[in-house]
Amino acid sequence: MRYLQTSAEHDVMNSMKYTEEYLKIIDHVYGTYFDATYGFHLQMKELSEQEELDTNHLETRHEKISKIHEMSFKPLSYGIEGEEAVEHSVTIRDYKARNWPDDGTNYQWAAKMTLVTIYEFWEERYRELIAKERGLNSKDDLKINEFGELGYFRNAILHNLGVGTKDFKRMKVFTWFNYHEEIRLDTVKISFIVKALKQALS
Repeated sequence: MRYLQTSAEHDVMNSMKYTEEYLKIIDHVYGTYFDATYGFHLQMKELSEQEELDTNHLETRHEKISKIHEMSFKPLSYGIEGEEAVEHSVTIRDYKARNWPDDGTNYQWAAKMTLVTIYEFWEERYRELIAKERGLNSKDDLKINEFGELGYFRNAILHNLGVGTKDFKRMKVFTWFNYHEEIRLDTVKISFIVKALKQALS
């Protein structure tokens, strides 16, 4: 016997289509953030192991520290395999600094671009679709505090060098940073934001 879906049942099944699609995008972006930061972790681990190999013949801790300090000014160069040109070069010291857990510039960049990407998908596509999915006339009728505050983060990151704007005085959910304060995100804060966004759409 073939089951015939009623119009009401069809509407229910499709009523959350774009919400579910967008939630998958959030998960994908969030997963990319974790992949990237784990990559930074592995690079630091690899560098630490190399330093250990280069200094394990030294007898005293002072000698090892001095050797590591000396090596920190050596360059690390990047290029395309098979080509001689150097595309990018950085000292080992700066390499460590940018890959340092949570505080490093690579971690900060990954965290900030995670928020920017999630918001851009929301504002440029899914806010409108989800608004109509919920019977609203336009995306301007769909107001969710968490996404409004995500927009404050996006604007501060892209237009104010990652420093809190006056909008940060209006924060009610993500209240870690103040006006004129640098945005410094870590894994815990990113996790909190992602969970709050997903819950706000449920």
